[in-house]
Amino acid sequence: MAVLFLIFLVIPLSALVPIQLVNCESLQLQWNKVLMNGSGESIIQTSDGGYAIAGQSDAKSVLIKTNSMGDVEWTRIYNEGGQPYRALSMIQTTDGGYALGCISRSGFNFFKTDSAGNMEWSKGFFYGSNDVIEFRSVIQTRDGGYFLTGGCIPGNSGFVVKTDEDGNMQWNRTFFEPTRTFLTCAAETDDGYLLGGSYLIKVDSTGDLQWFKSMTVRSILRSRDGDYVLVGSNLGRLVKIDAQGKTVWRNSNGGDYATDSGAVANDGGYIFCCNLASSPIMATEYWGYVVKADSNGKMEWEMEYSKNSLINSVLASSDGSYVFTGVNPYDLSGGNDGLWFVKLDPTEIPEFNSLTILPFLIMATLIGIIIRNRIRKKCLD
Repeated sequence: MAVLFLIFLVIPLSALVPIQLVNCESLQLQWNKVLMNGSGESIIQTSDGGYAIAGQSDAKSVLIKTNSMGDVEWTRIYNEGGQPYRALSMIQTTDGGYALGCISRSGFNFFKTDSAGNMEWSKGFFYGSNDVIEFRSVIQTRDGGYFLTGGCIPGNSGFVVKTDEDGNMQWNRTFFEPTRTFLTCAAETDDGYLLGGSYLIKVDSTGDLQWFKSMTVRSILRSRDGDYVLVGSNLGRLVKIDAQGKTVWRNSNGGDYATDSGAVANDGGYIFCCNLASSPIMATEYWGYVVKADSNGKMEWEMEYSKNSLINSVLASSDGSYVFTGVNPYDLSGGNDGLWFVKLDPTEIPEFNSLTILPFLIMATLIGIIIRNRIRKKCLD
């Protein structure tokens, strides 16, 4: 019986190793901060290992720079001309500065700063329109210029703008068809650009349409193998496509949340943020989620945050952690929002080799046998 017990104990446990599991219980909260009134719309990791957050406070664009520990180094608030506008998208540029895309009815909606956040130049594209213009995505192109993706409200048209390195427009394209082609993200490809929004659109290097697909996309990620992973806006959907737009795989991670931004994780998987509304129309409550998927798009874990919080942007930090920004609390009356800044550190359960754990199992089994024999002898006496 002792031999059978030993075999039973060793085989199932050794079959489970090496153990390498990351789940919600292993996510350690590094910090949870509200930096100021307002909302965080975009977050990046900077070249020095710190973080930069773009958003708004009191209808003004704000840019916050922190160190790697999340301590604020400086804050800049922009209100050129006294016109209300807020930053929606941001990148760090090759010279160490920052380029920000904004939402505005008038005035400028794209500007560039130096590494300390001091404004170098600003541009107002489509100035004079009665519609609200917003740029939800900005990327720096291989030629040193910029590529902006956005749309107008309530015109329901999407457009892209290509500029030189000084922000001067080189060309632009407006997409009225398919209907309601609002654009929210973009990625530069080898021969042009992928555009995401209410449709997935491929254009060449001069912005001319090549093809489009009926597919709602909120974020476009470049996978490690050179393909593209599309973060959809409903049901936590991830879709991987090749350079020709053919589907490699498609996974829905369940839930009724609307997916927002995403990033490639250090392990080759994907991290994305979502927001769940209590109702699709006239919602009274919101919940923010962070979801982690593996390299095949299958969900590994999800984490829900407090009621009336919104998560707008997430990144995978170089140290393996996950950092996001948004709004907490999200005041539905619009008067008391907090610009939210959170860092999560996934701590892995250590790996154990079966040869390492085997002696402990044998020892535990022998101790059990000795104790059993002593009890049996005592009963016989």
